[in-house]
Amino acid sequence: MKNLLALLIAILPAAGAFADDARADATLRLGISDYDDVDAKDTAFGVGLGYRLMPWLAVDAQFSYAPKDLGQSKFSGHRTEGFAGLRIGPGVDGTGVYVAARPGFVKFSGPDEPIACPAIFPPTLTCNLAGRRLFATDLAGGFQFASERGLLRLELGDRLLKYPNPTFGPADEIIDGSKWTHNLAGSVAVGVRF
Repeated sequence: MKNLLALLIAILPAAGAFADDARADATLRLGISDYDDVDAKDTAFGVGLGYRLMPWLAVDAQFSYAPKDLGQSKFSGHRTEGFAGLRIGPGVDGTGVYVAARPGFVKFSGPDEPIACPAIFPPTLTCNLAGRRLFATDLAGGFQFASERGLLRLELGDRLLKYPNPTFGPADEIIDGSKWTHNLAGSVAVGVRF
């Protein structure tokens, strides 16, 4: 991570030639997610790309990777996520606030070691999530500080996950239809504008 940050800082002066009408940005991200239903928190590292369509509207895409076991039962060896969507607000073009909506996915890998899953129907939530890719949507608010060459973004929001069905929920309830859950997610991103 230190090498990537050093590379980003080294690139900042070169981006200055394009800063007069900087429409695009590339970022390195550090994100934290709190998955309440499986009693797990994790940290992810990622990259992002954005392109400003208007002074108050931008499209962006993010990809992140969380390298550690997730949950007390270690049901997922790692997690990958990808989101693409819109940022809207006065903070899109420079320094200020914005809101973002990004549909995408969260993929929970299988566990690194075998886990005990009871032979019941429906399966427990953690057994049902291992190795699955779930539809997700990030709804966030953020603050962007932008200079001529670089930017810093702070974001906090709600990561909605659509769990598979049927399954046992965290309170031992049977979820017959698909279930959307709310999960706290935040990130810090540093990047270059070009």
